[in-house]
Amino acid sequence: GMVIVGGAAIAGIVLGSEKAYLMNDPISDHSIMTVALVSIILRRPLFSLFARELVPTVERVLEPRHSIFYLTTWLLVAVNAAQGTTRVILLQNLSVDHYLLITKPMGWTLSFALLVATYILIDRAIRRSVQFREMLAEDTLDKDQG
Repeated sequence: GMVIVGGAAIAGIVLGSEKAYLMNDPISDHSIMTVALVSIILRRPLFSLFARELVPTVERVLEPRHSIFYLTTWLLVAVNAAQGTTRVILLQNLSVDHYLLITKPMGWTLSFALLVATYILIDRAIRRSVQFREMLAEDTLDKDQG
């Protein structure tokens, strides 16, 4: 993150261009997208690493390669691809002021939406997994008693 911003700042100063500096936004978007894609290819979905590390319940209930982690990582790829591409197009066609007025709120909104969607999807997967385990336990108990 800081390398991209630092590099863009240097490019902006050397070229005397605010737009060169602002290219750090789409470069960051496409970098995150690339990391997420590589994590999927390596069968270690990025959201699995984050969620399982940050929330102990997730680690106890969902396997690292649970399908929900692939889905949420694909969402991250899609959001960053769309956002990065949109930023490049807007940067080419708008003034710096208009670019900032559009892309900053867009970035916050998309990030918040991704966070909420990810929370809802992972929470739903956890609840289903817990319910499934309870049903298995009941079935086992019924078979043992019968």
